Amino acid sequence: MIPFSGNRLRQRRLADRITRAREKWAVRVLAVARVVTIGSAYIAVRDIPGLTSSFVAIFTALLTFDLMVAAPSLRPQHVDYAALWNRTWQALSQTVASLAKGLSVGLFFGSLTLTGFSDVLGAVLTVGLGYTWASRARRSFTSFVGLLGGLYIFEQIRAIEGFHSVVSIISHVAPVAWRVSSGTLTALLSGWILGIPLGIVTRLFLRRPYRTRGSQAYDPPFEVRPFEEVVHAGREYRLIQVRVEPASPVENMTLAELNWRDEHSATVVAIERQGGNIPMPRGKERLQAGDVLLVLCPVAEADKLEALAKPMLERF
Repeated sequence: MIPFSGNRLRQRRLADRITRAREKWAVRVLAVARVVTIGSAYIAVRDIPGLTSSFVAIFTALLTFDLMVAAPSLRPQHVDYAALWNRTWQALSQTVASLAKGLSVGLFFGSLTLTGFSDVLGAVLTVGLGYTWASRARRSFTSFVGLLGGLYIFEQIRAIEGFHSVVSIISHVAPVAWRVSSGTLTALLSGWILGIPLGIVTRLFLRRPYRTRGSQAYDPPFEVRPFEEVVHAGREYRLIQVRVEPASPVENMTLAELNWRDEHSATVVAIERQGGNIPMPRGKERLQAGDVLLVLCPVAEADKLEALAKPMLERF
């Protein structure tokens, strides 16, 4: 029996080494493919005018590339086309909306400079508003698209010379706005078309799907997402820490006896205690002086819960 057990152990170690080697190879293939995707997207649109063209093309190419690489299977019957389209459309629509806001701001303040408005103040407002509006979107990329688009069209319009009337201003501004907008939208389409085949080819070389942590193609893993976004608690809820002070009314009480869930709509998520933490404590867990409770509760109840854990004399 001993030699047999030894053989099984050696076989298991060999299988582990092979698995690790395959994973390293797959990660390298994925890294090289992403580099090729980024470079190809830039080459495809480098002749399109506009600061945002190459940036948008690279983002869109990586978006579709990551969606293909993360697909469980490339077999038609295994691909969730509805989910694929929804994720792609959501990201692209947010990008287009942010770009439109940025271009509108740049167009507005750029046109004002032609009538005597301060160049410095126009640039400050263009950059500030463009970034602020765009940064409200979930995906950070859109902030930069709106910012760069607005700044580029602002600078293009500010440099216009030889106008004498409103009609003259429009005749000069319209071609610039069209060139920037059409170039950026062309870059969006080019990146999308480029990323799909490159992602499919890369996925064929991988034994399983891969998801890049920093990708904009899907929501990030739970461990790096804001708590409120994961549990959909909304802004009316928050996580607080409540320390159980000696001689407080809650000392030596069980969580069931506290009844915070019914009275305050609060849930004790964990207890930090000297000697070890207690995640997801049960109702029979008895509180001790010095315990730190991690509590999910409505914002309006936070002060009440913190006061309950203090001695009676400290409440007045």
